[in-house]
Amino acid sequence: MRQHCHRINAKKGVKFNSKQADWCTHQNLQMMYTEVYQQMVSSGIAHKLNTPVWLNNNSKIVELEEEAFGLKTEYLLCHLSKLIFTDEVRSNTSQTKDGNCGGKKFVVPNDV
Repeated sequence: MRQHCHRINAKKGVKFNSKQADWCTHQNLQMMYTEVYQQMVSSGIAHKLNTPVWLNNNSKIVELEEEAFGLKTEYLLCHLSKLIFTDEVRSNTSQTKDGNCGGKKFVVPNDV
């Protein structure tokens, strides 16, 4: 581990709920994002464009995919200061029931 610490790391395993895996489909995530963007447009936080465009990491429209950051979008955010992001983590963030029994660690690539 010490010799290759720049390449590998040791981390605890985490149990992933099977219902979460069943729900996390491309179709369900696409439906969620469609609803979220529709609400942002109706509240005036975003504008819907007629055709999808590429954006760079400064949210400026670019012509080439090589200059883009992410996928094409049909929406431009115009009032970021009015947008609130939240992450639903239920009420348990203590990780006491994360499925890591016995403190066993796994060797993983350093970028994980």
